[in-house]
Amino acid sequence: MNLRNSAAVYYFQKKKYLPVDNFVDEDVANHIKDQYVALAKADTENNLNDTQCPINSKAWYGQPKCEYVMVDCLPKMEELTGLKLLPTYTYMRVYGPGEVLHQHQDRPSCEISVTINLGQSNDFDWPIWYADPKDFTVRMPVSVPPLSAMIYRGCDVPHWRDELITPETTDWQCQLFLHYVNRAGPYTQFAYDRKDKLFIEPIGTSEVYKALSNKSNDFGIKFDVVKEEVEEKDNTLF
Repeated sequence: MNLRNSAAVYYFQKKKYLPVDNFVDEDVANHIKDQYVALAKADTENNLNDTQCPINSKAWYGQPKCEYVMVDCLPKMEELTGLKLLPTYTYMRVYGPGEVLHQHQDRPSCEISVTINLGQSNDFDWPIWYADPKDFTVRMPVSVPPLSAMIYRGCDVPHWRDELITPETTDWQCQLFLHYVNRAGPYTQFAYDRKDKLFIEPIGTSEVYKALSNKSNDFGIKFDVVKEEVEEKDNTLF
């Protein structure tokens, strides 16, 4: 672990959250963002009826490309938190003007989480707020610009966003949530969000994905590849 990551681990352990610049590759972010913004514009309903965002943001659970990003980011998440992690699930959301995220704490599958700004349509700042777990009256706004992220302990830290104010009524912000549990923690039964495995669709061929495809590696992640052109499926890694 290098000095920068050691400082990040210390900050995360002390604060229970950690802002990270340039967390995600721009090409990967654009690939996912473009797809889901187009879907959001074509859809007039919030299919998941998410009560945390009650107006009309569009949301998707466990999409294979997003699950791939969750697995691909696993080593980075471990380096920045100092924890050995298991992936649980992903959540994609496209927010529009007037949207809010009510204050809440997350369920056990979100023990260690990261929210990533994949991109937005205009120049605006929509910070995420955190309350100090030791004193809920201490509240801190944190800006998350495009391609940046916020890692946080979702079960411990109350978090929310105030109303989204944008320059134009057609503006949007695309946010990807990746969730994990501590391999040595109390919530290991929530790995894969209590499913048997993940279903991933690779975007490119990163070094992490190459390692995942090698059964001799020590990631220990169970997954199926759902792209038809990929012949080898049902990879159980030990």
